[in-house]
Amino acid sequence: MPRPERYHRGMSEAPSEVSPPAPDHRRSVEADATLARARKRRRLALMVPPAALLAILLIGEIVARISGVRAVSGFVAAGERGWAPTPGRREYDGVPATITEFGTRGTAEKAGGVLVVGDETVFGAGLNDQETIGAALAGEIKAHVVLAACEGYGFQQKVLWIREAATRVEPTVVVAVYSFDDPRPFAATIFTSLRFRLQSFSALAATAFPGSRPATRAELPGLYDPQEVPWRLFQQTMRELGDWSKKTKTPVLLAIWPFSVKDDEGLLEYYQQVRGEAKMNGIDVKNVREDLGAEIEALRGEGGKWNAEAMRRAARGIAEALKEGQ
Repeated sequence: MPRPERYHRGMSEAPSEVSPPAPDHRRSVEADATLARARKRRRLALMVPPAALLAILLIGEIVARISGVRAVSGFVAAGERGWAPTPGRREYDGVPATITEFGTRGTAEKAGGVLVVGDETVFGAGLNDQETIGAALAGEIKAHVVLAACEGYGFQQKVLWIREAATRVEPTVVVAVYSFDDPRPFAATIFTSLRFRLQSFSALAATAFPGSRPATRAELPGLYDPQEVPWRLFQQTMRELGDWSKKTKTPVLLAIWPFSVKDDEGLLEYYQQVRGEAKMNGIDVKNVREDLGAEIEALRGEGGKWNAEAMRRAARGIAEALKEGQ
């Protein structure tokens, strides 16, 4: 039975194309607004941590200042040596000290005489300029003494300062005051310079990054182990000092300062170890412990700092050693 013509036409004709819907401008505006809000939230999320950190640092600075902590204005960045005393007249442990433009303590530098190099022991924080070992030694030998010393210095920094200062003052002899924690390695870094710049105006930075501390008695065996890095670096630095002494024809006296008020066999062994290394490189050695006497406890004040009498006794012994070496 034939199918209706209407049916054939409907099956044979292609369906007409569907027209695209008209753009919905309301939905487009809403999407843009949603995207803008999302971006704003992300920006706020990125800004909150720095803002919170800034608020914490500000509160910490206020608390540090209220607690009596002061910015560290006594030290400045000093190239390879890391740091040095700030030039000018300022207080160390509550007592004024005079620092030259080159970081040395006391009177202005002069050519000739004796160059004394050391750490916080011979710098003499808490002593006035006339009570330092430099002033005492000048009185003993009747000659000019340049005192180049700074808190926390190890042997590497001391030798760097010897070579640097000697080009200006041309000493007739150098006295390197050695402390038992001197073999500790040191390397000046960008962080070192940044630390002292921050500490110069921020009490919080002074609290967060305290200065170098002396090594404890328990740490010494690691510093004197011949197989470990500290001692190998010390040997290398000692060789450099010996070579410099021979090249410039400037005699060097290594004055070894006692580690503590109590001696023991370990410290005596370390002394002999240092003495042997110095002698092998043509450097004379003086044991300052012998000059401080039996009542050594009386030569230290509050906080373990050595007093003016200790400086006088040590200067007397060093002066005798210098006369013997002439």
